[in-house]
Amino acid sequence: MSDRLTAPSTFDHLLRLDIPIPGKNGEPEKVISIDVPPVNWMAGDEVAKYFEWAQELAQAEAALLKWAQDKSQAEADIAKWEQTPEDERGERPTIPERPEQCAMLDDFSEKESVLRWLKPYVSAADYRLMLKKLPKGTVDWLEKQLTSAPAGDEISVGESSASTDS
Repeated sequence: MSDRLTAPSTFDHLLRLDIPIPGKNGEPEKVISIDVPPVNWMAGDEVAKYFEWAQELAQAEAALLKWAQDKSQAEADIAKWEQTPEDERGERPTIPERPEQCAMLDDFSEKESVLRWLKPYVSAADYRLMLKKLPKGTVDWLEKQLTSAPAGDEISVGESSASTDS
C-alpha cells in the first residue's frame, strides 16, 4: 500500500478577506470581499507582474532623481550664464524636460505597493476605491495578512531537525 501525498496548492491557502471601505458616520461605504492567496502562495505569473511593475516604478524614480539633478545643474548654469557679460555669452543653457516615464509616479502612494498584490483579485473600480479611501492602518493590516505564513506553514525546530534520542 502506497501513501501518496498531495502538495498543497494556492487554493488550499486562500485568505478570505472582507475589506470595509470607510464611509460617512463610521459606516462602511462598501465591503469588498475577496479570496486571495498570501504572497508566498500566489501564482508565479502574478508575482512576476508585481515585480515587473515594481521595477518600472524603481526605474521611473531613478529617472526622476537624475532629471532633478540635471535640472538643478541647468538652473545653476543659467544663473552663471546670466552673470556673464553679453559679449562673452555662448548659447543659453536649457532646462531638461521631465522624462515621460516619471508620470507613473504622479499618482503613486506608498499604499499602492501593498494593494497592488490585490489588483488581480478585484475589479478595477474596487481597486481604485481602495487606493483612494483605505486608511494606512487597514493597508498595514492587509500587508500583514498577505505576507504572514498561513497557519500550518510554520515548521517547528523539532519537525525540521533530527531527534537526538532516536
